[in-house]
Order: sequence, then structure tokens, then C-alpha cells
Amino acid sequence: MPIDGSVPFVAPDHAGRTAAKAPIRPERLLAPGRDPLVRERAAAAGPADRAPILSSASAVATEHRSAGHESTAAADKAAAAPAHGHPGAPAEHHPSGEQLQQSEHLPAAHDPELPGDGAATEAPMSERATHLTEQLRLALNALPATDPAERADLSAEQGSHFTSAAKTARALYQCRIDELAGESWEQRRHVMEHGEPAESLLRYIDAVRAGTGNTPRWNQIKAFMLGEHGYLRQMGTGQGKSMVGALDTLAQLSRGTPVELSSGRRERVHHVITTTETLANDGVRQFKSMFDELGYDVVRFDKNTPHAEPERPTVYYMTYDERATAELYDRPPPGRTATIDEADAVLIHNQTVHYLSEGQREVVPDAERSDVHHVRDFLRAVLRARACDADDFAARLQELGGRPLGADDAALARTLTAKTLRDQPDLSLAAMNTLWDKHTGREFTAKETEMAQAFLDVKAGRLTLNRDFQVFDGTIQILDENGKPASDPKVGTDSRWIGGRHQMLEAMFGLDVHADSPGSKQVTVQDVFGGYDRLSLMSGTLERTAGEIKENFPVQGGLARVEDFGRSKLVGEQDRLFLTGPDKLRDAVARVRELQEQGRPVLVIAPENDVARKFSLMLKKADVEHTAILGTWFAEHRDNNAAEEALMGVKDKAGGKAEVTVGTAGMLGRGFDAVVNAEVDQLGGVHAHMLGRSTNPDTDLQCQARAGRNGRNGSYSFSVALTDRLYQESPNPRRAVAVVHYRTAVAEHSQAVAEHAKAVAEQHPPTVRAAKTTLDNAAVQLEQAAVRLRALTPDLQAEAAQQARYERAQRRAPPGEAAPRSRVDAPARLAALLGIPIPAGAAAAAIQATPVDPGDAAADPQRLLHTVLAAADQTSAVGEALQQHHHPPPGSHPNGEAAA
Repeated sequence: MPIDGSVPFVAPDHAGRTAAKAPIRPERLLAPGRDPLVRERAAAAGPADRAPILSSASAVATEHRSAGHESTAAADKAAAAPAHGHPGAPAEHHPSGEQLQQSEHLPAAHDPELPGDGAATEAPMSERATHLTEQLRLALNALPATDPAERADLSAEQGSHFTSAAKTARALYQCRIDELAGESWEQRRHVMEHGEPAESLLRYIDAVRAGTGNTPRWNQIKAFMLGEHGYLRQMGTGQGKSMVGALDTLAQLSRGTPVELSSGRRERVHHVITTTETLANDGVRQFKSMFDELGYDVVRFDKNTPHAEPERPTVYYMTYDERATAELYDRPPPGRTATIDEADAVLIHNQTVHYLSEGQREVVPDAERSDVHHVRDFLRAVLRARACDADDFAARLQELGGRPLGADDAALARTLTAKTLRDQPDLSLAAMNTLWDKHTGREFTAKETEMAQAFLDVKAGRLTLNRDFQVFDGTIQILDENGKPASDPKVGTDSRWIGGRHQMLEAMFGLDVHADSPGSKQVTVQDVFGGYDRLSLMSGTLERTAGEIKENFPVQGGLARVEDFGRSKLVGEQDRLFLTGPDKLRDAVARVRELQEQGRPVLVIAPENDVARKFSLMLKKADVEHTAILGTWFAEHRDNNAAEEALMGVKDKAGGKAEVTVGTAGMLGRGFDAVVNAEVDQLGGVHAHMLGRSTNPDTDLQCQARAGRNGRNGSYSFSVALTDRLYQESPNPRRAVAVVHYRTAVAEHSQAVAEHAKAVAEQHPPTVRAAKTTLDNAAVQLEQAAVRLRALTPDLQAEAAQQARYERAQRRAPPGEAAPRSRVDAPARLAALLGIPIPAGAAAAAIQATPVDPGDAAADPQRLLHTVLAAADQTSAVGEALQQHHHPPPGSHPNGEAAA
């Protein structure tokens, strides 16, 4: 060690080598800087700049005022300050007051020693900065730790400690902005890696500011600190989670545990995992310059190209699909820590099983193709039995060869109606198997069963063209949940259903039949992330899935909610209700045209690819200029990377004046941020128009948040049809009642409109007045029915989400074991099914005494109601709630009138 007590600073150059630098003097960080202009500003600072903050609370109050509403003096000084740095360094971003308001960050490390010549006398740190530095150190040390055994959610009191620490860090950074902006990238990195936590945190903040031009906000700093302590971070959409991910990465690359590489070397590596290529590409584009300047490597991971072993601390940006495919190929990237953005989608909602088929796919021999066609032709003949008599039916099957079938067989074939195929798939398949047995003398083989099931699924709408698959360039392409082809054009592979299903689709659409692969390998999301030591998770919609995540993945803490930085200007409209899907789409075309004529950009977000495709065709017919991001759009771009680059171009212009963009929730939802200028903002900003409510309420929240981002104006609306999946598939008896009431109210209102028009045409005043009264009453009844239907929607979504969770638990259960329905959830299911606001404790007590399984409530809700009434104490809270919300017998109107 040098005799003056300084520590030699060793920093890597950009070739990965190290070079000894001048010794760093500990007192250097305590000075506002050697720049004369900086010292002049420090001397001219008013009393408010030097006044000590006596408590965390006062620091919070000061930060709230400055960050939310006005530029600070420190920010304005920094904006005017000359650039500092090592010779030859590129110009850095120096923050304006507005930029400082737009960002905030986390705790840092201690006073490191920076290169200096030691010739000048260093000015002492201001009294305010000294006090804030000590306050931040104490706040960081006092932050509550998580218990990995309990993984409890963050309490309000604990959250206040993180808020106070984050706002103190922000205030301290503002106080020392001139000094920090004068450091070189090598100095920043040294403090990140070797400084105390408070000082390291300040360098994380300053590195982001210097590399991107945006300073982290206090809530982003809080989210980073929460992640460092193991919490699952629920952070609102548009609050800058990508910046939080960059802070996570800086901490891991500077302080994380190195991993052993294949060569035996050890290096720090971190993964940032997203849902879409667009988000991964954006992350690299936004933060690459910052990481490069610090001497860290940034890699956009490619699952098809093995990357060289990291030579320096490295971050890999990738999608979950890319990470899972790399696992299938047995070439995962090095690293055992990851930040996962949109974690609920990655871990829970999206497809969680990936398959890798073996071998090349060739066109099958003629004999095998004939077998597939025989099954196809037989199934077609059976479904056409309703259109012919018994003799014609027997003749059709005789043309295919095999045994003749009689009148009883024709009668069985005629039972296979569209409704039977849709509502009773097992019965339909069994009937086909019986007829095949009589036709061929044997039952379906396992492969023929899969082929028949695929055929019936298409006919029943369970497997839908342009939703689940598309026909493109002579192939059947599987579409993922986002409407994107599940293929990899770069290596010429397509995903394929196995066991004969894909072959049947090829035969149904007149394409060449290809051989199935001889074997396959699969990985689940648990397989992919089970080997990680640390997962830092964040999303705008984690609350509903946090419990599942804690049960199934290596996380250290529970859920923590991060406050929004500013007040949102997003305006929501009430749902637009329609009887049918075509009515809904026609109205949406008119609405989009109206908004486009006003100059506002519109994002039209459809629940599935086929709906987006149909709506795009309707817009084209109506001469509404637009861009449609569909499955065919990706297929036409061939290379997925090229498609993603083109999609980024679509995103960049989607916020332009009068732009209309159509796609699915997967394409235009999470990660799709349309940027608007001042003119568009004054017009009202982006309008997000959703063509239906999702069965997953989190998807709706993500879609509506595509508008009104970053403090801009914006609006959203949902167009809903009673034929939508949410209303068609719900077993809730209240749904059936609400739908009947609404249909009746619509019919009565239509009739009243016609009668009023007729009365006006006849010009008979008494008749006109009577018809007007009837019309007004019908309008009131229609509005009341619409209000009831809208109010029911959240309950239906909650039930659908609960059912989806149960089905996921069943899939995760070991073979032969059924996932039990938890009685802990019984009160919530009972209340949702019957619409009863029962206190949880009272409901649980009543249900424990109930001989009916609440899981069977959908089958017989009235029986459950009466059983619970009999078991519950009528004076208890649950008894009173049940009595007050007692439903009339099925088939009757709540007011005693007969239901329509």
C-alpha cells in the first residue's frame, strides 16, 4: 500500500486487461469537485441547500415536492455544468431538471478512492450532503430483510422504510450531482465494485444518467432495493421497469457472485429475460452504451449460435422462449441469476412447456398418406350423414372400402351435430370410434385417435384456423398465444403437433403430409429456472400470481407493491356492450374511424389473431388506413429477427398522428410503448381499443396501460359481446341471468324505438307521448341491465383466473395425482359464485360445517346456498349475508316475474 494511505486503483481497459492507475484519495469523494465553477456554485448555495435534514420523514417530504413538481437547483446546475471525464471519453448525458424528475434509483456504496493528483486542496462536502450521506447509510442498514422460509409480503410499515431510503438516495444524488458527473467511467466502476453500499448506489444512479440521459426516479430506486432484498416487485406499467432491470444488472455485474465457466475461470454473469424479442432488443439498444463504457459486455442471446465464453462481466438479454429452447439444445448461457420482466406472463400465464422434435421431416410414402386420407374421408362422410338418407350414407362409405353400414349407424352419425361436437367432445369421439369399428372391423389406433380428435377439434372450433394455426406457403404453422408462428426461419424449423394431429391438418387443407418425428424432448418453465440461485422478478400485474410463483420458483421474498411516480392521465370509458361479435366489430370500425379523423393514434388490441385478422379486413374494406401485426405478417418477414426489427419500426410510429395499429394482446400489449409528441398529446394521446374482455384480468390491465404512458394523455375502452368467451363459458348462474336480462332489455328497447318512430310518422300527439314514455322507460331498463352486466365482469374474470390456476396446479401434480382444491379458497369461490359479500372468517367457519364441496357450486349453486344456510348460525355475519343475498329459484326473475 502507498505510504500516504491511498489504495491503488486497478481498472480493466476495453480489451479486458488491467492497468494500474493513480492512487485514489479517500477524501476526493467528499468534495463537490475541483472544477472552479462547481466550487463557485457550492459557495453561492443558499441556506436551503445546506440545511440538514433532521429525519427520514423530512427528506421524504422535500423529495416529494422537488421530484414531483419542479426542477431543482441542483438539477439546473448539472444541466449547465461542463462535461468531465477521462481524456477521449464520449460526451455524457447531463441531466436537466425534467430529466431528474423522470428518474430515480437505489442505494450505493461507500466513499471510494478516485484518481487525483493531490495538488489541490479539496473542499469539504456540504453540510447537507454530509448529513444525507450518513442518513442514507443508516437507512440502508435498517432495511428489513426477507425470510426465505416464510417469504412474507412486504408490509406497509416495511415499505415506508424502503420509500424513505429511496427518496433519501435521490435527494443525496441531487445534492452531489456536479461531483458525480465529473467522474470517469473507470472511477464509477471502481466505486460500484469496491465502495460502501451508499456510494455504490450513487454510482449506479449516475451511470444510468450518464449512459442514457435519464436519471432513475425514486420509485425505480425503491424497486431496485426491494429486488436486492428478494421481494417480488409489482410496479405499474409505464413506470420504467427496464431501468430497474438495468440497476439489477449493474449490482450483479459489480457485486454478484461469479460463476464457474467451462474453462474453469470464474466471471460475473447476469440474465435479463423478457416476454418478447422487442423488449430484449430495446434493452440492448437502451443500455449497451452504458455497459460498454463501464467495461461490461452486453450480449443479445441467440439460441441457435453458441456464444464465446465471457471474458468480462456479461449481461445476456433474451426472451423466455430463447432461454427454454437453449435448454432443449443443451447449450444454456452461463449464469445463475436473472431479472425477469413481466414475470407473471413468463412463469405462469404463457405456454410453459417447450418441445424439441428429433429428426428431419420428410413427405410420407404413398401408403401412409393414403391411410391419413382414409381417416379424413371417413370422418367427412360421417359428418355429412345429416344431409343424406341412410342409403346415400352407406353408399358414400362403401366408396371408401370396408364394411357397409345400416340405418342404425346412419342414425348414430346424425347425432353428431355442431352442438354435440362443441359441447360433448368425448361422446363425439366415441361415436366416431364405434362407426369406424363397424366400417373397418377394428377400433381406432392411438395415432388414428389423435387424427380423429384433431379433425373434430377443427370442426368444433376448439382448434381454429388463423387463431391456433395458419396455412402459409404450403405448410401448417402453429401460432403461439400471441398469434406469432412457432417457427425459427433462421434454421428452417417449424413447430409441429405430434401423434398424427399435424398430419390430419395437412390432409384437411390439401397439403403434403409429412412424417412425424420419431421422438421429442421437453422442458417446463420449472426445469428452466430451477437451476437458478436468484431470480429478481417484476411486473405490473404480479398480485394474482405471487402465491403460485412462491410455491414453484426459487424466490426469497413475498410481494412488494411499488408506488407510481406521478398521477396517471389515463381515462377509461365504460364497456361498449353488444349482442354479437359482428355487431361489436362494426361499431369498433366506426369508433376507430372517428378517432382517426380527430388525429388520435389508436391501438386496436384483439384477444386472438383470427379476430385481429377479421377486423383488419373490415378496416381495409372501410378504407381506414392501418398497420396490422398478424401471424401472416411475421411469416412474410421470414426471419424472426427481421420481423422484430420491423415491429420496432411499427412501434416507433404507432403514436403518430392518426396512426391505427391492429394486433393481439401479445403483439401490442406488454412491452409495446407508443411514443407521442406534444401535438398528439394535446389531441388526447393514444387510445387503446380492446375487442373484448380477457378471461385473464391481468391481460386487460396490461392492454389498457398501452395508452397514457409516461405522464401523457390517453384513453381506453373495451368492446364486449355476449358471445365472447368470457360470457359464453362461465358457469356462474348470475351470468346467465344477467345475459337474459340484457337481451330482453335490448329487444324491448328496439321495439320501443320502432313504435315511437311509427307514432311520430302518424303525427298523433297522444300516441307520440305514450310511445315516448315507453321508450324512456325502455332506455332506463336497458341502462340498468348494462350496468349489472358490466358490474358482473370482474367476478367472471376472477372465477376464470381461479379456474386457470386450478388447472395449472393439476398439470404440475405428479402423474396419477389430482391437485386438491384448497378449502382456503372456498369462501372466495362461494362469494364469487353466489355474489355474497361474506366475511372470510365467518364464511370459512360455515363452509367447514357444510357437507357440500364448494368446488361443486357451479353444478348446483342453489343446493349449496340452502345447505350453508342450514349449517350457519342465522345470527352470524355469514348467515345475515346469505339471507340478504338469497337468490330466487332458477328460472324466476329476482322481482318475482317470470324470466324471459
